[in-house]
Amino acid sequence: MSPCRLVFLLAVAAVSGCGSTEVYAPIQQANAPVALVAAAYPSNGGSPRLPKRDARIRRSSDGLFYVSARVNGVRVRFVVDSGSSTVVLSRSDAERAGISRSDEGTLLQTAGGVTRMQRTQLEEVAIANRALKNVEAAVVDEGLEVSLLGQSALSRLDAVHFSGDVLELR
Repeated sequence: MSPCRLVFLLAVAAVSGCGSTEVYAPIQQANAPVALVAAAYPSNGGSPRLPKRDARIRRSSDGLFYVSARVNGVRVRFVVDSGSSTVVLSRSDAERAGISRSDEGTLLQTAGGVTRMQRTQLEEVAIANRALKNVEAAVVDEGLEVSLLGQSALSRLDAVHFSGDVLELR
C-alpha cells in the first residue's frame, strides 16, 4: 500500500470517527483536467449549475483517475477516490485555497511518519459543471502528494459512472 493511500485511509478514519477496519478500493483517477467557469447563483440559495456538460475523464497510465477542480476559486488536482468519506487536501493545496494552518487537529501515524490532520469546511468546490457549497474536508500536513476527491463532494453530483477506462462525472 502506498504511503499516499495509507495517509488517506487514516485521514478518512479520523474524520469519520470510526474505528472500522474496512478498506475501500479507490475510485480510479483521471489525468484530463476539467475546464470550469464561474456560475450564476440561483436566487433560492441552492448549488449553482454551470452550463450542462458532463466531465469525461480517461484513466491515467498509473491506473488512477485525476481531475482538476476549483476549491474556493483555486485550481486543485485531485485523485478521484470513492472510498474516501471526505475530500482530503494536501497542506499546499489547502494553503493555495486560502485555508489557514491550525495548531488544532489530530495526529496520525502513517507509513511516512507522524502528520497532523485537521477538519475544515470548503466554501466551494467547482467540479463537473457544479458549484458545491460548504463541502466537508480534511487537510493533511504531510504525506499526501495529490489531494483526494472523496464522497463529501462526489455524493453531491448527479452521477459518478465508470465504464472501462472512462470516468463520467455529472
